[in-house]
Amino acid sequence: MSPWSVVPFTCGLLVLAGAYLLWWLDRYRWEPLGRFVGTLVLGVAAGALSLVVSAWSGGTERAPALLSTATSQPLVLTELVSGEQALALCLQALLACLVLVLFSSRGAYLEGPLDGAVCGVAVAVGAALPMLVTALLARDVTFPWSGLFLVVLGASGGVALGALVGRGVLAGTVSHLVGWSALGALASAVLTIGGRAAWGASGGGRASWRWVELVAPLAALVLLVGLLTLVLFVERKVLTRQLAEEVEYGVLPSWAAHAAGSYLRRVRPSWWERDDERRALAGVMVSLAFKKEQLTRLAPEARNLYGLEVGRLRQRIRAMLTGVVATPAP
Repeated sequence: MSPWSVVPFTCGLLVLAGAYLLWWLDRYRWEPLGRFVGTLVLGVAAGALSLVVSAWSGGTERAPALLSTATSQPLVLTELVSGEQALALCLQALLACLVLVLFSSRGAYLEGPLDGAVCGVAVAVGAALPMLVTALLARDVTFPWSGLFLVVLGASGGVALGALVGRGVLAGTVSHLVGWSALGALASAVLTIGGRAAWGASGGGRASWRWVELVAPLAALVLLVGLLTLVLFVERKVLTRQLAEEVEYGVLPSWAAHAAGSYLRRVRPSWWERDDERRALAGVMVSLAFKKEQLTRLAPEARNLYGLEVGRLRQRIRAMLTGVVATPAP
């Protein structure tokens, strides 16, 4: 086993840590680590199940060979995507989608696109782990670089999936959630299958194509960063629009909405000195913006219930701002 074999697993840990830190930046609070780890574990289960389906769908005589450790042939990641692998990747995307939809029903755990993107990264990296272990045990000659590509590409697919599920949550209705989630699963499957096919078609891992091992993971990383940047932009646009309305309604002072609408400004003490109060106020304002966004897309008969929640959040903000006369400049 080469010392380089740890590279894909180390990259997976770094991607997970980065996603969790991004979650903190979004919420300005540490989300329960158990939820994040639970999403990762469910992703591992989804990846293992899809791998078993991929092995046995080609006939029981192929399953032992696929999982064998006694061969030095590249079994897993080097060739064009087979029908069994495509089936496994589609099943993996579907199971990951179901995991995120399950968590989207748990209140504040998944409220918007960035929440979904972070959870999507967790479930996608978890789903990639069984394939990494299989490639390592099967002595795949392209490992670890193919594994590195698989992790980053999978994380990109997870961002696309999770962001679209989060978009469905903002839509506020079950039909919209199902529709956006299905679109997310499709986007994730197309992205991962297309990336794997491009890797195989370019000859990744062969002696004459060593450049692919460097360029492909870098391209996948650029894609991952680009997708996360797009999700941040979309979510910030929602926050800015909804909080600007609250300023017009007299619920928020302009300096508070200005601070909460920026991921970097909201963590600075210039607009609110006490850290615990600043964190609580920023969290309530973000939740209010998301609830209002859901409210705009609901049927009239469903708006009453969400309207009560919006009213409750407004009252809480007013109570927190009672007596504040200063207008800090963020």
